[in-house]
Amino acid sequence: MTSAFASTDHAFFAAIVENADDAIASKSLDGIITSWNKAAEKMFGYRADEAIGQPMTIIFPPDRLPEEAVFLEKIARGEHIDHYETIRVRKDGAPIDVSVSLSPIVDDEGRIIGAAKIVRDITDRKRAEEALRLSEERFRRLVEDCPLPMGLLGVEDRIVYLNRKFIETFGYDLKDIPTIGDWYRLAYPDEAYRAEVVSAWMSELDDAKITGPKAESRGYRVTCKNGDIKTFNILGVRIDGQILAVFEDITERRRLEQVLRDMARTDPLTGLANRRSATEALETEFLRRKRFGSDAALLMIDIDHFKQVNDTYGHEAGDAALVSLATALKSMARATDLLARYGGEEFVFLLAGTNLPGAVEMAGRIRETVSRIVAKSSSGNFGFTVSIGVASFRDDDENWACALQRADRAMFQAKALGRNRVVAADVERNSA
Repeated sequence: MTSAFASTDHAFFAAIVENADDAIASKSLDGIITSWNKAAEKMFGYRADEAIGQPMTIIFPPDRLPEEAVFLEKIARGEHIDHYETIRVRKDGAPIDVSVSLSPIVDDEGRIIGAAKIVRDITDRKRAEEALRLSEERFRRLVEDCPLPMGLLGVEDRIVYLNRKFIETFGYDLKDIPTIGDWYRLAYPDEAYRAEVVSAWMSELDDAKITGPKAESRGYRVTCKNGDIKTFNILGVRIDGQILAVFEDITERRRLEQVLRDMARTDPLTGLANRRSATEALETEFLRRKRFGSDAALLMIDIDHFKQVNDTYGHEAGDAALVSLATALKSMARATDLLARYGGEEFVFLLAGTNLPGAVEMAGRIRETVSRIVAKSSSGNFGFTVSIGVASFRDDDENWACALQRADRAMFQAKALGRNRVVAADVERNSA
C-alpha cells in the first residue's frame, strides 16, 4: 500500500513539473543536465533528448559562464539560490532575461547528488522596467529643462529637488532652503504675511486630500534672494507621496494647469486616462453609488496574445494595437463613462448608471468591434482580439477594488476559455 501511494505521489509531482509554466530542469553536481520539462523546451528551444546529457552551460552566454561554478559550489554546500536574475540564451542564440532558483537534490541517505532548477522568463518585466526608467528619465529632463520654476517636496518637509529655472528665478538653492520651513522664512520674511501664506497653503493641501491631487495658491508675493519681490501662482500636484510645486505668472495659469493635468492624469500613448485617474474615478463612483444606490459596472479589457503581436510585428505594432483599441473604445463611450489604460495592454471601462446585463451587452459590442479592426504597422497589417471581464458594483463591496478584482478574474477566465470572449463575474454567462 505504501509503495502504491509513493508511486502515485511520484506520478503526481512528475505531472506538475512536466506541465508547469516555468522551465524546470535538474543537473548533476558537475553541471550535466539530467531532466528537462516541456516549458524548458519551449523557453530555450532544446528538446529534452537534445538537452539531457549536455552541460547546463549550453544556455549560458559567454559572459555568464562563471555563474555556473558559483552555483555548483553553493549547491554542494547545501545552499539554496532564490530568484537570481540573469541572462540566458536560446538555442537560436536569442538572449532571455530570467529569474533562476536552485535547490539541492538529496538521495535517500541525505547526500547531495544534484540540483533542481526553476527558470522564469522575465523578459517582458525587464522591458517594462526599462520603459519606466526611460519614462522617469524623460520626465526629469522635462522638469529640469522646463522654463517654469519647479521644486519637489519630499517626506518630513524636506525639499529634495529644485530645477534650474527655480534657482535662476529666486536665487535660492538646496543649501539655502533644505526644508519647506526655510523656504517660508526666506520667501516671506514678514511674519504676518508668512502666516497668511502658510495657512492658505495648508488649507489647500488639506482640501486636495478630498477633492483631488492638486492644490493651488494664487498671487503670492515672493521675496527673492537678491531682495526682488515677484508675484507668483503656486500650483502643487501630489505625485506618489511627494508634492511637485510649480511657480507661474498669473497670465500663464490656465495653460500650465492643463499641461500639468495632462502630465499627471493622461496616458501619453493612447490619450486615455491613466491608472491614477482611473482609481480616482472608481473611488468617486463607488462613493456616489453608496450614497444614491444607482447602478454601476466596469469592464476589464485585455488584448489577446499581445506579446505575440510585439514579437511578430515589433513594438511599433504593439503601440498601434493599443491606439487602435483606444480609438474604438472612445467611439463607443458616453460622456458619463470613463476609459483608462490601466496598465500594459489592460484597459478599464467604467459604465456609470449601467447594470450588469447592460454592461455585458456593451462588452459584447466592444468584442465584435475590435475583432474587425485592422491595425497598421511598418511590418504589415494585422488584426487582434480582446478578452473582457465584466462586473457590477454590489451592495456588499467594501471598496471599488472589490468590483475591479471580480472583473479582472472574469477577464482571466475569458482567457482560460479560449480568449476573444466576454465573461461576467456575477452570473454564469459568457459569450464569444
